[in-house]
Amino acid sequence: MKHFISAFSVFVLIILFVNKIKGETVEINLKGDATSSIQTLKIEDNLLLKRGKDDLLNNVVFKGCSEEKIKNLPDIAKRFLRYVQIDTTSDMYSTTNPTTERQIQFAKMLKQEFEETYKDTFNFETTLSENGHVYIKVFGRKSQSVDTLNKDIPVFGFVAHMDTSAQSKGSNIRPIVHCNYKGGYALMNDQGEEIVPLDDLSRFKHQEDIITSHGDTLLGSDDKSGVAAIFDLMNHLPETMEQAIYFIFTPDEEVGRGVHQYSLNDPELKFAYTVDGLEPGTYNIETFNARSAFIKIKGRTIHTCCAKDRLINAQLVASDFIQQLPLNQMPETTEKRESFLFLNTMSGNSAEVSMHILLRSFDQFELNEMETFLENRLNATMKKWNERFLSSSNANTPLQARYELEVKKTYYNMGDIISEHPELEESILKVYEKLNLEKVERVPIRGGTDGSIFAQQFKLPVPNIFAAQNNPHSPSEHIAIEELVTTRRVLAELINYWHRL
Repeated sequence: MKHFISAFSVFVLIILFVNKIKGETVEINLKGDATSSIQTLKIEDNLLLKRGKDDLLNNVVFKGCSEEKIKNLPDIAKRFLRYVQIDTTSDMYSTTNPTTERQIQFAKMLKQEFEETYKDTFNFETTLSENGHVYIKVFGRKSQSVDTLNKDIPVFGFVAHMDTSAQSKGSNIRPIVHCNYKGGYALMNDQGEEIVPLDDLSRFKHQEDIITSHGDTLLGSDDKSGVAAIFDLMNHLPETMEQAIYFIFTPDEEVGRGVHQYSLNDPELKFAYTVDGLEPGTYNIETFNARSAFIKIKGRTIHTCCAKDRLINAQLVASDFIQQLPLNQMPETTEKRESFLFLNTMSGNSAEVSMHILLRSFDQFELNEMETFLENRLNATMKKWNERFLSSSNANTPLQARYELEVKKTYYNMGDIISEHPELEESILKVYEKLNLEKVERVPIRGGTDGSIFAQQFKLPVPNIFAAQNNPHSPSEHIAIEELVTTRRVLAELINYWHRL
């Protein structure tokens, strides 16, 4: 009997291992003899959180890299390569805060990792809110007294979001490090499939080391690059800190809901910088105003055997409506300060179709016009299909084509608040100048950041600085290690700037 239990235990462990690889949650009760208690084995949902640092790095593919380069990979790159392998995709349709449990698990890991790494060298406080925010307040090194802090230097923070977009697959990410890229060719995976086209690599010509996914997922640099840069900053803080610094990691930025649950109540915090931008030298002090239109189009479904003059296919009605959206007012046909409508998701069947359309503009009045346009087009489409139906031989059948429209405000232009604090833009420009960044450009964000909600709901000015992201939300997403290091250098220099001021 004992041998049987032992063999059965091995069998169960094999089952657990297989299900663990699948990322499933499994509970199995093992019962020995009649006098033994029941043992419950449970596997956490996010497998990668249970894997060690070395194990995660062993999952990385290095192409064209010498053993010495791999051995001397910067700490910030190692951290980034670990973080992107942890699935933190948010879910706009979820009703929970945060929208996915995996974000909470990642937040717990960040908090624990910070505490274990810096408990002997820094004075700090860490908090994990019930809504998944991580707040870390660093007071200085253990070697200095808290009394040495200069009350005249403003307390500020750095912010990065933990979630990744659901626009592309965000699980089972397999990073590739392409070493010494000199330009002139596209980046490929091991199967010879193109990941990043040549046209997207034009500025990389100096033997940069570029990180991509395998091309079947996003990479997750939006915003794991910001998270990694803020963490790595701890290794480059001044020997004597003159003011407290906040590190804030937020959930659900990609669905515009994370900062709504912001619960840090510290009047000392005067401003912050989000680390969530694109190429080096760019910065952002204004964003789109954003609204989301949720549309349901309902038809009349019936078996095809008797559908003549009775079936109204909701999919065809929806398709007719979509064809009326202006082609010159879509993301792929607009740029800079031009507004757009974007069909984000669509699903359904012949009975009902659901759509989510993004409305984006720097002008609130224009957003109102876009709402009116959608409603007018929906009314016209329903009228067209219902008149067609009534003109049939079955004219006495009640009208069936109809719609529901709900428009939600997502975020506002953060520039309205940041413009009241010109010293923040000046701090960015001075730091970029000091670091001799080649291209310095103020760019309006054709999207939003956590800074939008900070400005709207808490009146906190939070400009955005670059995080070396390229092609975010897509399988061609990529980041250069050298530019990731530059991001961290900017953070360190911003601290020095406010020290010197």
